[in-house]
Amino acid sequence: MTDADASDARARDALDRRVKSLVARVSESTARRAHDKTVTPRFVSALAELAFRFTETCARDVRAYARHDGKRDVVTLKDVELRARRAPGRRARGGDDGGGDES
Repeated sequence: MTDADASDARARDALDRRVKSLVARVSESTARRAHDKTVTPRFVSALAELAFRFTETCARDVRAYARHDGKRDVVTLKDVELRARRAPGRRARGGDDGGGDES
């Protein structure tokens, strides 16, 4: 494993821990506030893994959109908006001002 690979692995692990921590806080808070319930560590782990994988997939897609559109290395808002239109169960927002309904 090269130094760059090891650095990437450490960065991914750190990001994974941060996502799991945030998912735990948000899910526990929401369950307690909205439903007077608690969440299990297994639920938090599964939800965090799902969120992390979804985010990785979105990031790969956005990067591919940037490369495809003029072979850019920089991701723009346009790339993110294109990916957002693909999100299941979501409609693209109308207009440039972000208006419109969301379903």
